[in-house]
Amino acid sequence: DNFPLYKFHLSPCWYESKDLSIQRLANRIPTHPLLGIRQLNDQTSATWKSLININLSQHAFLKDHKIQDAILFPAVVYLELATAACQQLISTKEDDQQQPTIIFEDINFTKALILNEHELTEVFTQVIMPMREWYIYSRPWSTAGPDCMRPSGMTCTDVVESFRDQDNLNKYSLNEFTLHARGKIEIDFKEQKSLTIPPLNTINDTWSTQDIASAYAHLSTRGYQYGSSFQKIKTLRGTSTTVISELSNNDDTDCSSFYLLHPSVMDSSFHPFLVLLPGIETTFLPVRIQKFIYSSKTKTKMNQSTNIEARGIYHDNICGIGQEGTYSLDLWIFPMNNKIEEPIFTFESIVIQQVQGVQ
Repeated sequence: DNFPLYKFHLSPCWYESKDLSIQRLANRIPTHPLLGIRQLNDQTSATWKSLININLSQHAFLKDHKIQDAILFPAVVYLELATAACQQLISTKEDDQQQPTIIFEDINFTKALILNEHELTEVFTQVIMPMREWYIYSRPWSTAGPDCMRPSGMTCTDVVESFRDQDNLNKYSLNEFTLHARGKIEIDFKEQKSLTIPPLNTINDTWSTQDIASAYAHLSTRGYQYGSSFQKIKTLRGTSTTVISELSNNDDTDCSSFYLLHPSVMDSSFHPFLVLLPGIETTFLPVRIQKFIYSSKTKTKMNQSTNIEARGIYHDNICGIGQEGTYSLDLWIFPMNNKIEEPIFTFESIVIQQVQGVQ
């Protein structure tokens, strides 16, 4: 008797929280193949997560970055990830003159990330707001398997004894995540002055070579077993401390438009300077960079397939007999276009250090 006499007006309702809706829709947006998806919920800092699977076509080129028989996640990719993350956080300006210059300072590479064909790796890029610092972590990715069949059931005491014990939680978290790189951020909308770039006409070449195959064969004896994806050098010339090299920028993948510069090309920009170092069976890896500058204004003028030129100079006196444990150098990366005189990337005081094993 208490029911109303009119028909019920029913309307369909999708039961989903705002956070879940945002996360679901974010998964559909085309993303940077290595930066991955922005985590839009439960994050106090801007965070991106990517699942690295070198068996997939978009990540397969990483297999060719082999050093001392290990597949190493290239150090330049950390810079690519951090720069791409900052770009997503900066509102895009229509005027090219107002496009910001992204500057990283005090960059440290703390631990190498070794990839495996049989294991997947999650990579997390975190920007501390308001864009002060960035950190890049990794952890092994695990799926349902034998580890999920635990005798303790829902209590999970075999994983963490007490969820209220902060020490236990910290130990568990720190064992899972590994910090690989970090740096400080500065965003500048003004013209950023760089170091004095060695002009082409003032460098009197003391050596040059067109035999690039021999150069890479020499690098392989020193532990740099680069595959075809990372063999981008076309020409090499320089003096005892300077190098100028042209590199191929032809990338066959469909994801190349997402990259500021494809990691295989940016990594190859360092190879000419490794050739110059004395000694055999010595492997050097970057450990820190004082300053890294990315000019988005120059990037917008550059054709996607334009070859690039790497120019650099060692701070140290490179000789053919003695060997040092560390070297430092400056590096500039230009598009091979006579109309563009500014570098896309500037690396100031890159410190490379001899390592006995990448492990």
